[in-house]
Amino acid sequence: SRGMAYLDKRVGTELDYTAEDIPRGLLLDYSMYAREKALDEFERNYATEINSLRCYYEGVAALKEAEGSEETTA
Repeated sequence: SRGMAYLDKRVGTELDYTAEDIPRGLLLDYSMYAREKALDEFERNYATEINSLRCYYEGVAALKEAEGSEETTA
């Protein structure tokens, strides 16, 4: 969906929308704002949550990368 593509792009990774978690909640909120033709407000109102999610997934990716480089040097 357009909402999933938007959130995935903003966060920088493909999110799981099937679990009852932050990505699913954001998608539902995005859908509500889209229905009301207020996506500019969604972007403003949820910027902090989206940026926090992006930082989280960047940290997860960095940790996996660091673990991978440790395995190759061991």
